[in-house]
Amino acid sequence: MKLFLSFISILFMSLIPMNINQEIEEFKDTCNNGYNTYCYLEDSSVASYDLIIVIGEHNNQVGYSIFFRPTDPNTYHITLEVNNQKVLKSKEDYEVFNAYNIIIDKEMEIKVVYQDTVTYSKKILPLTYEEYMSKYSLNILNGNNNGLEPIVIKAPKTFSPIVVFAIIFIILIVLSIIIILVLYIFKKGIFNEEYKDKQFGEERRIRAMLQEEQENIEVEVIEEEPVEVYEKKVEEDIEVRDISIILQNKGFNINYSSLDNDEKNKIMLELMKMRDFKEITQEEYRAEVIKLWM
Repeated sequence: MKLFLSFISILFMSLIPMNINQEIEEFKDTCNNGYNTYCYLEDSSVASYDLIIVIGEHNNQVGYSIFFRPTDPNTYHITLEVNNQKVLKSKEDYEVFNAYNIIIDKEMEIKVVYQDTVTYSKKILPLTYEEYMSKYSLNILNGNNNGLEPIVIKAPKTFSPIVVFAIIFIILIVLSIIIILVLYIFKKGIFNEEYKDKQFGEERRIRAMLQEEQENIEVEVIEEEPVEVYEKKVEEDIEVRDISIILQNKGFNINYSSLDNDEKNKIMLELMKMRDFKEITQEEYRAEVIKLWM
């Protein structure tokens, strides 16, 4: 009985390497059968994993094939990354990772990772047929050229900050146009008549009052020569105050000849306010307005 159990154990142990070697041979046979020519970039067996990387061509198209078998799939795995983004990865419960004829358009990095630590790294490049033959012509092997279904990997799209800014700017412009159209169609906001009357009515009223005052002043200057009338009135009525001093105390520039129309209009509004609140008399108001617009 003991001899029988020993025989079974020996037989079982002898079958394990045969199965392992069979998986490797199947991978190599598939590459040989599919590629026209090919070359081994990596063919290593260490205590923790087996790794084979093959580059080959079929119909002048260059691709990569990868075989990875860890001793412990839960701690070791392999990742394929482009621009630091994973495009292929072995699953934790997979004992063997096979990927045949990977076609890339950007540099790709192959990493073997133990838990969170990279223990192996190799970068592979997209090559034309001419580049492939020039680089590996001394080491290539001939295959049966039956073809392999390609795995095409496109590099993840990345955008420069300028492109991102331009996209955001365009989106903001489009949103602004949409909002303006909505407000216009539904007569909201600044397109609403009541809103416009409320916001601009006061300004229109003030402008109208200023224009009316200026017209009255111009008429009086032409017909009654207000300068002489004012001088005579000051001489006759010594109680008329110098309103410009009051304005100066309120922070206004009383050098009227140096003021532009906007500044004079502000003084006009202040004089009208003073007159309405009885701070100055009608005669003082008129006299100061004449001085302002002379």
